[in-house]
Amino acid sequence: LAQLEESISTYRPNAIFMDIIFNDNRDAGTQLITSMRETEELNCPIIYMSARDDIQARLNAVRSGGIAFLCKTFNLGDLKNILDLIV
Repeated sequence: LAQLEESISTYRPNAIFMDIIFNDNRDAGTQLITSMRETEELNCPIIYMSARDDIQARLNAVRSGGIAFLCKTFNLGDLKNILDLIV
C-alpha cells in the first residue's frame, strides 16, 4: 500500500487493479483508495479484486469509487472487457 501511495505521487495511472485485503486488514485496499480520493490524489478508475465476495466488500468498493469488482476466481476475459470499457 505504501508503494502505491509513493507511485501515485510521481506517476498518474490510467487505471488501478487493486486487492482489498492487505496485512490481515479485510478492508485496507478500499480504505486507502477512499482516503486518496478524499485528498484528490487519485482520480483514475479502480478495479477491485478480492477473495471476499460479501456484500460489505462490494459496498466498500462502490463507496470508494470503484468501477468494477471481481472475485479472485475471475477469468482474464472479464478483466479485459472491463479494461476495454475504461481505457
